[in-house]
Amino acid sequence: EKCYDIILMDVSMPVMDGIEATAAIRSGSGKSRETRIIALTAHVGDDVTERLCAAGMDDVIAKPIRSRILRRLLAEASAADQKRSGRRSSRLKS
Repeated sequence: EKCYDIILMDVSMPVMDGIEATAAIRSGSGKSRETRIIALTAHVGDDVTERLCAAGMDDVIAKPIRSRILRRLLAEASAADQKRSGRRSSRLKS
């Protein structure tokens, strides 16, 4: 089983939506249980953000996705990971 650095979770998917998928990840015993999950949704508003965060997602990006916002969230996730592991990454350049 792989451990992912970050999960970009589409909220509206067939069969299992992003909220159900996030709940399955968070309640499981897999290596990615604590991985940062960023919701991708076409729906916007504080109520949507609150609902998705309450469901276990760490952040929300509205579609269409702006590259600067995605870069910022990826940089934040990388910095948090480096802080937890006590190492610095040379792969991420600002």
